[in-house]
Amino acid sequence: MAPTSLEASMADLEHSTIADPNIHEPKGVSSASDGTVYVADGAGSGAWTALEQGTIIGFLDYNDATTASTPINVTGGAGYTYLTNDGAGAFTNKAYTPSGVTDVWDASINKFDWSDLQLGDMVDVRLDIEVTTSGANQAFDVALEMATDGSSYDIPFEIALVKTAGATNVNRYNGVYMGDANTLDNRARFKIQSDGNATVVVRGWYCKVLINR
Repeated sequence: MAPTSLEASMADLEHSTIADPNIHEPKGVSSASDGTVYVADGAGSGAWTALEQGTIIGFLDYNDATTASTPINVTGGAGYTYLTNDGAGAFTNKAYTPSGVTDVWDASINKFDWSDLQLGDMVDVRLDIEVTTSGANQAFDVALEMATDGSSYDIPFEIALVKTAGATNVNRYNGVYMGDANTLDNRARFKIQSDGNATVVVRGWYCKVLINR
């Protein structure tokens, strides 16, 4: 059967010449749910899918409770002592994590655990501790040991020389990134060493998580 004149004229009509009020909506929009977008499947079709509403930046704040009454003992000249954080303090806040991230600190083993992250993601960490030295001109340093279960390496957070014995507040901010599998898969932890005896109260650490997707 030969096409009608209307069918012939429609066949000759270029889509680019259709006026805006007459352009049709995307296929399937009449039954798509609110807030969804059409995602191609790479095989000539696709589906309407919920638009991701999660943030790409969030934070977690881990406040320690134990060391306020039972400080960590550091033996002078004995090498590094690892810091603990039970995450049980009143100021712990995990309400504003980025989408897909539950935790970056495992209090059961006192290590940062990056398993909720992916290569390319970043974490900025603010360390907040109180170090009480026992003598004059005492030196100590604090580092974040990365890839502690793999090929480890240190990121320095503080190097101090304290003239008189007593309490010193250490509040330092630094950033790390998941640049390779060794870093991503092998956890991290804070450590301190001193040339004289000292004690440490861990107030906690705040972690800003930046998701690179």
